[in-house]
Parts: sequence; structure tokens; C-alpha cells
Amino acid sequence: MTADRAKIARLRRIERLRGIEHRVKIGEAAQAEAALAGAGALAERTARLAASYAGRAEARDGAALALLHRFAAGLEALHAGAKAGAAATRERADAAKRGAAVAEKRAEVVAMLASSCATALARRDNQRAHAELARKLKDSPRQIAARES
Repeated sequence: MTADRAKIARLRRIERLRGIEHRVKIGEAAQAEAALAGAGALAERTARLAASYAGRAEARDGAALALLHRFAAGLEALHAGAKAGAAATRERADAAKRGAAVAEKRAEVVAMLASSCATALARRDNQRAHAELARKLKDSPRQIAARES
């Protein structure tokens, strides 16, 4: 009986830990989503800048034109890096979401297990109480007095 109660207490502690784990994973997923939004905005901005400078041709001489093309090429490289960073950030965000979902399932499983164990223990306690009451009702007053003294 005390082993059952200890098991339920242990399951409740595990349930609290799983809840904390789930909240941490949710926080990590939110941070990853925020980073993804920032990376996406950066990739979009660098793409606009690169497109803006790629179309320019107002140079006074060849050196200015070469400088403009090098600057536009640098912006393209920045855009490619930002795009790759956004893709990597998306992967991390997706992994964080999957981790949060797994943590939620683990918390639910432990909660269900603790609940079913507590219900089973309560049912057994109830059955024992009913059996004891039925036994007492069957006994004569003399048997009850002898047992209590």
C-alpha cells in the first residue's frame, strides 16, 4: 500500500519535471521562431538591396562601374549568406517545435499514468473499506466488542 503511494508520489514528481521540460521546450521554440522571423527579414532586406544595386548603371567612368558591380556582388553574397542562415534557422525552429511536441506527449503520458495509478489505488481502498464494512455488519455485537478490546 505504501509502495503504491510512493509510486504515485514519484509519478507526480516526474509529472512536474515533465511540465517544466515542456515549458522550457516551448520557450526554446518561441526563441527559434523569433530568430527565424529576424533571419527571414534580413534575407528579404538584403535581396531588395542587391536587386536595387544590381539594376544601377549610373557610373561616370569604368572604375566607378567596377566599384558598383563589386558592391552589388557583395550584396548578393550577403543575401546568399542570409538566405542560408534563414534556412538553417528554419531547421532549428522546426526541430525546437518537434522537441516541444515530444515533451508535451511525455508530460501527457506521465500525467495519465499517475492519474490511472491514483484511480486504481482509490478503487482498491474503496473496495477494502466496503469489505471491512460488510464484515463488520455480519459480525455480532459480541464479536465486534471482542475484536475492539
